[in-house]
Amino acid sequence: MSVKKYFVALTFDSEHTTAYLIDKKAMVVARAKHSVSIQKDSPTQINSDPLEWLFSLRVVLTKLFSQSFQSSEIIGIYIFATPHISVIWNKKTGVPVYQAFQGVKIGTDSKILGLKKKKIDEDVFKRTGRLLDESSVGFHWQEIASTNEESATLCFGTLGSWIVFNLTGQKHFVIDYSTANSTQLFHLENKEWDEFLLREFGLTLQSLPQLVPTDSILGETQGFLSLPDGVAILGLSTFQHLYLDQSASVEFEDTSRVFVNIGVKVESKLPYSQTLFQQGKEPFRYSLEGPFVLPYPLLNAFFERDNAEQLNQNPSQTETPPLFIYTHTALLKREVPTSIIGITPVHRPIHFIQAFYQNIAYMLFLFFTHIQGALGFFPKELVIYGQLAYHPRLLQILADALQIPIIRYSTESVLIHAVGAKAALQGYLIKSSAFSKKIELQVLPELDPISNMAQFNAWKDYLEKL
Repeated sequence: MSVKKYFVALTFDSEHTTAYLIDKKAMVVARAKHSVSIQKDSPTQINSDPLEWLFSLRVVLTKLFSQSFQSSEIIGIYIFATPHISVIWNKKTGVPVYQAFQGVKIGTDSKILGLKKKKIDEDVFKRTGRLLDESSVGFHWQEIASTNEESATLCFGTLGSWIVFNLTGQKHFVIDYSTANSTQLFHLENKEWDEFLLREFGLTLQSLPQLVPTDSILGETQGFLSLPDGVAILGLSTFQHLYLDQSASVEFEDTSRVFVNIGVKVESKLPYSQTLFQQGKEPFRYSLEGPFVLPYPLLNAFFERDNAEQLNQNPSQTETPPLFIYTHTALLKREVPTSIIGITPVHRPIHFIQAFYQNIAYMLFLFFTHIQGALGFFPKELVIYGQLAYHPRLLQILADALQIPIIRYSTESVLIHAVGAKAALQGYLIKSSAFSKKIELQVLPELDPISNMAQFNAWKDYLEKL
């Protein structure tokens, strides 16, 4: 009989499935990744095949266990999935009836206006802590429910729900609390689907997944190729859930988001989304979430022309006139178009990058300052990850502007830590520091003796006058 000594962590983002085999010493001993085909019907609509997601999962598991490891050695499986992909299938047959969908459907704007006229947006924020968001899966569910006469025969789920449903032989149709919160249909106080909002969205409880804690055992594998039967599904959660233990964190991806851990729910008039997470047997914990848009097409164009070392050098402030960038931000419900102010022929790419980094610092400074005014505290540290996490100029500007330690994590190392913490909480591992030591962090309170604080303040004062 094989000794069970590995955990499998499965991650699902918008286009990829990745599997990690992690041992009890917090080492990734094998990994495999596979892409899923996506179809963009419009700039705001992304479709994919739910069956291809299952095929992708089989591919990565087959690759994982072709590397001298046996599937019979698995202790359990943890799943981390994006909450933004909607999957809808037939209850009786288990066959998907629509493409998996992510984004905003054409015509959703008019629905948003209709809901706002009825002040449903206020009800959504009060009940769920979420701002009315046309890209949430709840809106896609609403569209299907209103146009399909047989909607009562359908399961309305997310990508995570679809994966668990198929791993468990179509026995368990579930969704974790943090993913459910992103649908805008989950009541923060009652920790259940909000019946008032379900009526407004034309949905029924019978068509929605069962709500479960993030770290609960969701069932066991059954009849899924590449896996033996009886392997426990030990947890389902979103990627953002991984970073809840930090004072504040920023995800630098195509749609960047900042999260500030506020511990418990508060009554706040701050115009930010409020995201719910749940940590196993611990009390419910909350964080404030604020999205902001960064001009990545412009940034990537510069990175294609110049290497990172050149772009991260200190630009001379005497040889060129000042350059300012002000991007659209959703942090304060401001509709500010992306604009570049003061650019001249003498500006080099490095000056653009410097201004871009200062813009990021300004957005975060603004966000944290408003939280301090409303809730009485300023984050003690900032964890950054994603595309910009390894740009030393940005780290320097953030450290100087915010005057707090900046901590850099790799997503894989945080994933390892999360698996270890969950496994210890559930009794599969003895609590040890082995997993926590594997987090590859670097605290960067001061990267060099030259401070950007005065320059940042001058830049910030200029923007506040606009």
